[in-house]
Amino acid sequence: MASAEEDELLDIIAAESVIRRENLIRSASMDELGLDSIVYVSVGYAVEEKYGVVLEMDQLADVKTLGDFLDRVVPLIQAAKSKSKA
Repeated sequence: MASAEEDELLDIIAAESVIRRENLIRSASMDELGLDSIVYVSVGYAVEEKYGVVLEMDQLADVKTLGDFLDRVVPLIQAAKSKSKA
């Protein structure tokens, strides 16, 4: 089951790309989904604005699938949320 942060991140990706939310599946490659560096940048800005998390391109350089991306970014969002509660 996906975490709330993963669901929120998928919503952001759908909003910043031309991909319907239900088509965003973890096993799909970034290429298959058409998620390129332009989408990364716009998703990055949205994540920074919403959570205060800055995504560096070098953190995402070896990401191959949407699941890889989620696994890399969701913990950063969760850590940012934990800090804001403290």
